[in-house]
Amino acid sequence: MNGINYVAGPGGSTSPLPGFKYLSSHPSSGIYNFSFAEEYRDDYTDWVSAGFPSNYTSYFITGYKLRGQAVKKFQPQYIQVYARNDTASSYKIQGIWNYANDPNSGKYTSEQLVTNALIRFGTIFRRHKIRGSGYALQFKISSVDEEPFDIQGWGVVDTVNTGT
Repeated sequence: MNGINYVAGPGGSTSPLPGFKYLSSHPSSGIYNFSFAEEYRDDYTDWVSAGFPSNYTSYFITGYKLRGQAVKKFQPQYIQVYARNDTASSYKIQGIWNYANDPNSGKYTSEQLVTNALIRFGTIFRRHKIRGSGYALQFKISSVDEEPFDIQGWGVVDTVNTGT
């Protein structure tokens, strides 16, 4: 369970600096402990485990992309991912075909590591090839340890090898 709250003090010289607080939970002895976490380190290891900073893996899986009323197979040419790029950043991307929910099903594509090193632009976009074909496709985009993870959006082109 995660929640994000923006916290700002009432003002004045003794007011704490504003910042983001994240509601976090973690299992311990069969129960979940709830607490707040916040961004305070520059090396992206804000989550503390056993008293030491540790990485937290973030990811999201998109909804299903269907083509032709969900009765036609398709093969996307590319996915173009847009990311905020104030500093060099990285992410991992892979495709999930035909409603698979098990990474060992053979329907997950190889995970691709992407590194954005051009920092002269506020937003950067990269084009990636997703292999395979099928009736439904999802994209899984994951964070990389000790790197910023700030995806703004994506677009897909799928005009090749379409059929029934």
